[in-house]
Amino acid sequence: MEVYGVVAVLGALCNLGIGVWIYRKSPQSKIVKRFFLVTLLIGAWGIAEGSALIISRGAMWLTRLSYIPFFIMPSELYHLVYHISEHGYKIPYYLSKALCIPFIAIILTNRFIHAGTSSLFEPGTLFVYLAAIHLVLVVAVFTLLYAERMKFKKLRKIHRVDVMMQGFMFSMAFAYIFEVFSPLLGWGLPKIGSLFALFSTVAFKYSYVEGSPIIYPVQNTLTLRDALCGSRCSLCSSFQTGRCKSCAAEEEEQKQKCPIYVCAKEKGINCHQCGQITRCQIYIQNREQCPFLHHAGKLPVGGSYRVDSPDYEVARTIFRDQLIKGDFGLVVSREHPDIFFRDWDIDRVPMIWLAINEENSWSVSPTDLAKLTHMISTFIEEYPVCCVLFEGFEFLMVHNTFDTIMKFLYCLDDRVVQQQCRFILSYDGRAFDKENLAVLEKELKNPSDYTVE
Repeated sequence: MEVYGVVAVLGALCNLGIGVWIYRKSPQSKIVKRFFLVTLLIGAWGIAEGSALIISRGAMWLTRLSYIPFFIMPSELYHLVYHISEHGYKIPYYLSKALCIPFIAIILTNRFIHAGTSSLFEPGTLFVYLAAIHLVLVVAVFTLLYAERMKFKKLRKIHRVDVMMQGFMFSMAFAYIFEVFSPLLGWGLPKIGSLFALFSTVAFKYSYVEGSPIIYPVQNTLTLRDALCGSRCSLCSSFQTGRCKSCAAEEEEQKQKCPIYVCAKEKGINCHQCGQITRCQIYIQNREQCPFLHHAGKLPVGGSYRVDSPDYEVARTIFRDQLIKGDFGLVVSREHPDIFFRDWDIDRVPMIWLAINEENSWSVSPTDLAKLTHMISTFIEEYPVCCVLFEGFEFLMVHNTFDTIMKFLYCLDDRVVQQQCRFILSYDGRAFDKENLAVLEKELKNPSDYTVE
């Protein structure tokens, strides 16, 4: 039993390690805090189980106490449903929290702690009823998760929920087999159900915590249909409709005409995997001269563009299109990253959050335009082939004068021209008077002039 105890403790430490690692990356994110709390519960569960197995005799109280995190877990699952549904299913959410109190109260009683294993799992005992209620709660929460999943239209969101559900279902199935059914039916399996919670931790991390705020660009994972320069041809509508061929589909003789392809082929990697990409003159000088690219919809470099729209979807579509075509991206937005990237279906990009209360290194006060200018300029200088999406122009107007903000835009426009990148300003024209709109229209170009897809 000592071996099983060590395994349970190691599983608990792995859960705790993942939780601490994620929490240190983004301690201000609400979903990361919730994830960290879940790993603490799973860690406590595993350590109690493992300690009971290692000590063996006289550790019955540890075995009983280990059920506390097990019975609290449905509440955390309902919180996840509450988050995914954007504060829906309030009654099940609060009911799951309320049920934690009698669960814990019963488990902490002396009669429960000192009850023998055989008497504890006899049919009709209180514990069996608790386990049955727990199972009903788990089945119900998976039903709600599936119902929310069926409402999604974005493939990325569907995939994320599928991965998470599979991880949780796998871990809960084995937890029930080792924790409840084995002693109830006399199978004699070791009590290491907490070990399998590691699958749910990894699934949750992959599905939702990976969507937490980041500071630096992640490397693109290219498919065989994508270009070696980093263009995501497989996601591009021009490629999908046959108007533009990816260089991956071209003949080798044609590929050899592209200096970027020749360089990437010699190194055996794509450009976004190369540590020299931001300083590579071959990439910088030839990126905009791709012989295979369908240029309709590609904004010319060195330009600042305006998108006057009551919502952000138009500008975000243009921005996403540039990312697909290989640009490095930066987002400046009033929306928190967890909200902005909730429906994002391609690789995450760095983001600056406009917030009154600066909470971390990637948030900026709307009154600190000097810091904001510095952060954007630094990114533009470091990633020469890039596109910046700027949202929240109206938010800046609340805290600054229009003249002050225009000076800020003039400064950025100079940097955009010098570094040959792209800048997209998204705003709602209804928030400005005619004189201010006239100034914006004069200084910024209209992207519709370039037949954006």
